[in-house]
Amino acid sequence: MELLIGYACGQECAFCMESDRMEEFAAAPLSIAEIVRALAVQRRRGVESVSFCGSGEPTFHPRLADALKAAKTLGYETELISNGSRLAEPEHARRLLPWVDRLWLSLHGDDAASHDRLTRRPGSFAKLRRAFAAARAGKGPRLGSVTVVTRENRDRVAAIARLALEEGAREVQLTQVVPMGRAEKDYARLAVPYSWWRENVPALAELARRHGARLSCAGVPLCALGEHWPLSREKDLALTVSVDRTRSGGRPALRTEELLPRAEAASTRVKPEACAACLRREECIGVPRPHLAAFGEGDLAAFGGGAARTETHAQSGGVERILSVNHACNQRCPFCFIPGDGWKAELGEIERELDRLAPELAGGGALTLSGGEPLAHPRL
Repeated sequence: MELLIGYACGQECAFCMESDRMEEFAAAPLSIAEIVRALAVQRRRGVESVSFCGSGEPTFHPRLADALKAAKTLGYETELISNGSRLAEPEHARRLLPWVDRLWLSLHGDDAASHDRLTRRPGSFAKLRRAFAAARAGKGPRLGSVTVVTRENRDRVAAIARLALEEGAREVQLTQVVPMGRAEKDYARLAVPYSWWRENVPALAELARRHGARLSCAGVPLCALGEHWPLSREKDLALTVSVDRTRSGGRPALRTEELLPRAEAASTRVKPEACAACLRREECIGVPRPHLAAFGEGDLAAFGGGAARTETHAQSGGVERILSVNHACNQRCPFCFIPGDGWKAELGEIERELDRLAPELAGGGALTLSGGEPLAHPRL
């Protein structure tokens, strides 16, 4: 569950997607009764993890500690997404962090000048560093970082990721600017093209792996990540329920919705002609209309089925390589996500792919053959 508990924030990030909702509901944070009721209802539904976030900064909520305690009492795994401004205060950190299993801290620059320029709040970087330190003290929560990639910080993302890893992050999440709120008004100036992701994600994923951590990506279609598409967090949207403020009869009320349809509608995501033949079309959440307006369909790179290809999956024990040889199968599983187009790789294509992989596999490691059903390939 994504639980948006408040609508206040001490920063004014240029890329903020929640500015409109903060303005609308600033005086109507969720009450502790509403929070506990939502936790109880979703726990009965089988929800196991709750992310305390906000259309703003959740640590500004005066009853956050009580909400976290209630979640732990109900058996939830707890997650907190924060800019670190309040967690820099020792007393505040002591009250909150013992109840947090995973803490995501928003890091948008590798030094004070670059970070504070994006948050539009002098001193925010120094507070964030203190929040990282507080989270590392004792048996703190599992740490992750969140970085919104913009035109302003895109050349510093590797340095930002290295800093996050040095601060103890075990997952580095990169997020594309989302065209909502303040960010929608200036999307073309703020956002980077998807080509940036294709060019930079491989090295960033390797950087995280060398530190025993992982990279994840959000807000971009799968084709923006190329063979690293399994690093996308977009698939998590289909497994998430969101609880936040709405209006009913002009009065503040609670809204509970599956997050995927809301995310598609809120950013007006579409699948243009360039996506028509993509092999991962059904898995992908699509492209926001403002991105197409700013960069055009030429920024997309649909997954094709014309050649043997290997996907690289980051695993806790290293890297797994999966070579797809066909789409044929003798079963018709209702949950299948492989295209039913009958494609199979020619033997020459497979040999060329194996030649390309040989240097990578020479020092050890396994290659998995997959399909479809690989045993249906006549030259297996």
